[in-house]
Amino acid sequence: MKVVIQIPCFNEEEQIQDTIKDIRTSIARNNSEKFKSIEWELLIIDDGSIDRTCEIASKLNVDHIIQNKTNKGLAYTFQKGLENSLQLGADIVVNTDADNQYNANYLYDLISPIVNDTADIVIGSRQIVTNSEFSTRKKFFQIFGSFIVRFISNTKVEDAPSGFRAFSRLAASRINIYDKYTYTLESVIQAGLTGLRVINLPISTNPTRRPSRLVKSNLHYIISSILTMIRTLLLYKSHKIAIFLTFFLF
Repeated sequence: MKVVIQIPCFNEEEQIQDTIKDIRTSIARNNSEKFKSIEWELLIIDDGSIDRTCEIASKLNVDHIIQNKTNKGLAYTFQKGLENSLQLGADIVVNTDADNQYNANYLYDLISPIVNDTADIVIGSRQIVTNSEFSTRKKFFQIFGSFIVRFISNTKVEDAPSGFRAFSRLAASRINIYDKYTYTLESVIQAGLTGLRVINLPISTNPTRRPSRLVKSNLHYIISSILTMIRTLLLYKSHKIAIFLTFFLF
């Protein structure tokens, strides 16, 4: 079995070394017979960085590095990672952030439900209510946003914006991101509407080392997330929306 860990990157020269080091330490620490046959590979997808991200990753002997010629955004880079992971023969694709936010010690816990065929997608839940890294306002928006995604997708996802995820080969092949902002919400909605099994894994996170580049402000994030949900619903549930609107027009 092959597991490809994809890491979307943009100007992460200060964090990428620690991220890769922690992943490799976590992989080496587990001696379970169940996971000994797994072949692990690291895939860096660089989103047009202008710093030393790729240079550092290369010196660390990362298995694969692909680069966008210009900055395309997180959603595009994530999708490109999935496509390349599948081409590399991945049975499981793990996605994590390059800023080392997610604790790599949960890697085996993240892939276990897929190995056991009890899930198609596993999402690391950052325990929003008790997470000291989140402000009260951010906790509110995360909880409310995840509630809306659960309602739309008919899943039980607890932390919809979490980027620490594992995908079975089937799930990775079905996910197709159209949104230009982020992949997190759209991929959950797609998964739920196409019958993929999505479960949560409670995780802890590492201390934040830099501000989020995706969330410029709470208002910007809310508007962008709402537009993502609307676009995804129009794509997958357009007939029901049309029938609903037609009822009132009639």
